[in-house]
Amino acid sequence: MVNHRNNSLKEPRLREYVIPSKIIWKSENDSSKIENEHLLLETRDSQVLINPGEPVLLFNEGKPASILLDFGVELHGGIQLSIWNCVRDNKIIKTAKMRIRFGESAMEAMSEIGGETNATNDHAMRDQILNVSFMGTTEVGNTGFRFVRIDLLEEHCMMQVNTIRAIFVHRGIEYKGAFKCSDPLINEIWHTGAYTVYLNMQDYLWDGIKEIA
Repeated sequence: MVNHRNNSLKEPRLREYVIPSKIIWKSENDSSKIENEHLLLETRDSQVLINPGEPVLLFNEGKPASILLDFGVELHGGIQLSIWNCVRDNKIIKTAKMRIRFGESAMEAMSEIGGETNATNDHAMRDQILNVSFMGTTEVGNTGFRFVRIDLLEEHCMMQVNTIRAIFVHRGIEYKGAFKCSDPLINEIWHTGAYTVYLNMQDYLWDGIKEIA
């Protein structure tokens, strides 16, 4: 049994994995491509074994291999990437550079920081570059999102991906009260507002995550 220190705190929130529901867009040109991306929509074991089995393939042949995923519902949390191998010149490289962009809309996930859309990293990192390891799992993100764009930035690299899934972090508490009337639109508005409050109930009450009806 683990001896807990007096200053330890138990995590009150739940973690759930959410599989992408749809692929909105992917890059496909002479310098980048993605193959077997439909496998990302399947419920698969995220355990990475020595021999890859039906990998999703990302090819950066001079330009980023990019994909935009839709998780079907607004979430709070991040994503988990389970990677088999990163290969350059037929040799496995230990890490590869990737860019992850979260968005509450598809447009936000496709936006650059600043510019006309005024996208920012204020309060929570929604756009970042990181190194992912081969034969391992990387988790990133602590924000509100529904859409995620993923770019393989490592040049002249082929990446074998097992799974990409969202990590939904939430309180798991019951709704107190309910509302229902004869107008379906008003009912939907109430549910949207209630779920928005729910998404913002983390370590403290946030202000920012917005469920889009």
